[in-house]
Amino acid sequence: MGSYSVILSENAYRDLKKIDRLKLPQQQIVRIFKAVKSLEDDPRPRGCKKLEGTSIPLYRIKLGRKGYRIVYQINEASKTVDVLYIRDRRTAYRHIR
Repeated sequence: MGSYSVILSENAYRDLKKIDRLKLPQQQIVRIFKAVKSLEDDPRPRGCKKLEGTSIPLYRIKLGRKGYRIVYQINEASKTVDVLYIRDRRTAYRHIR
């Protein structure tokens, strides 16, 4: 078990359910779940990026060149990683401010 707890927001949970219905290749679905799980051990893995222009510090992980994005927030005080969205790259940043 990692040093952080990963908490899925309602939107992230809904995104995961939608991904399951999209009939993506099993390999890509496994990659998404592994990336979310790996945030427990390292909330700032290699390749993550802090998003600019947001009111709160947000980070993202890219999964593939044209794949999905995991957008999350790190709370150091409570040692939690709040996953906000897991979406296709075209729609991942639309509702973030």
